[in-house]
Amino acid sequence: MLQQELNTKLESKFGFTSGMISTQAGEQAIQAFSVSPEKDGILYEAGFREGDIVLSHTKYKFYRLLYEKKGTTEPIDILRGDGVASTDKSRLKTILLKIPN
Repeated sequence: MLQQELNTKLESKFGFTSGMISTQAGEQAIQAFSVSPEKDGILYEAGFREGDIVLSHTKYKFYRLLYEKKGTTEPIDILRGDGVASTDKSRLKTILLKIPN
């Protein structure tokens, strides 16, 4: 319950929501989480867009990063768009997220 409250506060502060997605890559099931930033929110201003899939962090580690790394700039690897199945390298991005104090 406490974790959910903290996540809700972080989503409000950074202006986003997130969701889990599942897809199949051959015989392997892949689970990841995607973000939906609000326009003019911190994540949107950093370069996140609707449906971006975070590749470099689990959902738990991403929220933990937002909570613990205040005042730092952290690289976040994402897949642009709404699908894990594509291997188009132009959709792979690294966003430098400045985490405010």
